[in-house]
Amino acid sequence: MPKLVEQVALNAWKEQEGNCVCLHLRPSQRHLNSAGAQQKLAEALGILYGTPVELTIVEDDNPAMRTPLEWRQAIYEEKLAQAREAIIADNNIQTLRRFFDADLDEESIRPI
Repeated sequence: MPKLVEQVALNAWKEQEGNCVCLHLRPSQRHLNSAGAQQKLAEALGILYGTPVELTIVEDDNPAMRTPLEWRQAIYEEKLAQAREAIIADNNIQTLRRFFDADLDEESIRPI
């Protein structure tokens, strides 16, 4: 699947009723929406579901619904917060900080 089409899917949340799929694309990502991208995405969804799909894409800025990209970001931020808490609470890290009078650069912490 072309990257542009993938970006459309990642930046929209899906609503489906039967073979009608409506993607709610964030207005800030409207530049991703094109007839070619819609056609390729409809074809890919048709292959996935085993039946032709009627695809519509609308702009929607509803904060109550998250796009796949927003879910990925929220999960990353949660893991980052957990990693920071674990590092700060780690006894070995605390010992090293006291022994060397060191500071911890919390911005350098990344989840694995």
